[in-house]
Amino acid sequence: MRKYLGVLLFSLIVLACLSPAAVAGAETRKQRVVSFAASCFHESGGALSHPDAESPTLSASHAIVSVIGALDGWADANATHPDWDLWANMSSWVQGFWNDTIVANNTNYGGFYLFDGAENASLTATSLAIQTLHHVNATFAVDYTIVVNFTACHQRLNETVYPVTYGGFADTIDANATIAATYYVLELFGDEEIYAPYIDEINMTIIAPWLNSCQVLSPTISPSYGGFMNSPNATIADLQSTFMAVRSLEILDELDVIDQAAALQFVLSCFQNNTNYPHYLGGYSATPDDIVSTQIATYYAVRTLFILGAESQLQLQNDTIASWVISKQTTEGGFSDTAEGTALAQQTNWAIQTLVLLNQTDLLLEILVYDPPQFPWLIVGGIVVVVFLVILVIFARRRKWI
Repeated sequence: MRKYLGVLLFSLIVLACLSPAAVAGAETRKQRVVSFAASCFHESGGALSHPDAESPTLSASHAIVSVIGALDGWADANATHPDWDLWANMSSWVQGFWNDTIVANNTNYGGFYLFDGAENASLTATSLAIQTLHHVNATFAVDYTIVVNFTACHQRLNETVYPVTYGGFADTIDANATIAATYYVLELFGDEEIYAPYIDEINMTIIAPWLNSCQVLSPTISPSYGGFMNSPNATIADLQSTFMAVRSLEILDELDVIDQAAALQFVLSCFQNNTNYPHYLGGYSATPDDIVSTQIATYYAVRTLFILGAESQLQLQNDTIASWVISKQTTEGGFSDTAEGTALAQQTNWAIQTLVLLNQTDLLLEILVYDPPQFPWLIVGGIVVVVFLVILVIFARRRKWI
């Protein structure tokens, strides 16, 4: 009889060891984010927007190194790719987008291309590239003299030719001036440690008036009231343009030229607090008449509110915003605009940066338990139950209970 009891005991032990509670793993949210970010690195040196993406991009690379830097996750990221020198590889890959070849009439000289095959170098790509190199301590790899010369060529300095965009910057040499392009330039020049020797290359005095001309102040009943359009030729204001304008003016120390109260009103009107749409509750949408909250709009809103000194308003929304952001972490570890969506490098970066701004990164320390996928729990459990019943019947017969 002892051998039967031994088999029964062994079966129960096996069931306990194979139960979900016993074999389930545990990770913090932060560990999942870093794992997702690390999995986005590509052998070429850049980073993918998602581990299954076909090729790395400059925007994804910037996002991934920003995430890992914010979470101090370089040691863990390097551990997942022990044969790769992530910093050196990233630096080399980013430099591959740099046009540093002198050719006659080369308007792209000194700038970076956003992707392979791009016709023109752009201010967006140049800013993202420099920021990415900064994250991997490789800013020494760039000749800032020609970068600044490239940048300066994109400012609209002829008021007669460019009466509407005079003072702004165009993303590419033949494009219209936009707030976005101007913002990317000023983010570079805001790094005084690097760009102080070159500050005279840019006409700073005419930028603020142009930015001011992009704020919508009439009519007051317009959903765009108080916000900024990407250029005076645009039709509606949005959170991205509003943040970029406000941030640019902060760098210039010229916030007083705009109607800050109206800008604040516009930003707050993009907050989603309608309980009829719980998936969006707590986030910000790109425009006041859009109900869809996104990670990028939420980041822009929070950053703008800080710049405008609306900490008291943020304090009221802090937990709600943070809850919305954290709820969009996917099972892959990264973040999306919806919990069921595909995590992407860019959305993950916006989410992490928002939590950093709100001082809510402790939410990433939450431990999440997960089960190994597709484990046949029902089959294992069924087998153990059958074994248990067989032994019980044999035991009962031996005792002549049945």
